[in-house]
Amino acid sequence: MDARAAARRPFFVPVSPGGKLEVTANQLFSVLRDVARSRRIAAHLRMRIGVGMEQYLVISALGADQPGIVSTLTKAVLDCGGNVVDSRMTVLGGEFAVMLMVSGEWNEIAKLETTLQALGRAQNLTVTTKRTEPKAEHPQAAPYSVEVVAIDHPGIVHQLADFMAGFNINIQDLRTDRYPAPHTGTAMFSVHMVIHIPAAIHITRFREQFFEYCDRFNLDAILEPAK
Repeated sequence: MDARAAARRPFFVPVSPGGKLEVTANQLFSVLRDVARSRRIAAHLRMRIGVGMEQYLVISALGADQPGIVSTLTKAVLDCGGNVVDSRMTVLGGEFAVMLMVSGEWNEIAKLETTLQALGRAQNLTVTTKRTEPKAEHPQAAPYSVEVVAIDHPGIVHQLADFMAGFNINIQDLRTDRYPAPHTGTAMFSVHMVIHIPAAIHITRFREQFFEYCDRFNLDAILEPAK
């Protein structure tokens, strides 16, 4: 019997429960080929839409300061299968501001996006979401901490940010506070920043220029490697 005839010769494949299915080798090969093609297509689609790959969502929520906002938001994340990987929360005036970075499968993130919009309307929160990527590493940049204190006056944050931008330095984190000085009650302003200084910048020269700049605007500053 030649190969072609053998390929057309029927044989029986066991099927449950206790039955048999008559097929030829050609038919079985065709089925297996279609299955393999379907698996390749499914794998391609999973890659395109992110199935099996961790995805990230940044959530921003703003609303009148009141107990329970964090509990409500994090419960929504948990119920949708997400995980909080980074967060920032603070009270600004009478408003409570929250920023969360959440990870999850594509379907969990999609469900969370829909859930948060309904939650925002129900809780009177301004909620925005944006897909993002994992935080990029900066192996060629040195992290430094900057502390600045001065008598409060307009433009302090801009002055510092403008100086850093002139050196193409990225500000990773920035926090400010306004408070009365002890004894005198003078309004003081403090700034804490974490910056990444590129390897191409000469640290000693940068430090000198930074302190000269701060002296020009009556800013007391400390610059040291971030811990």
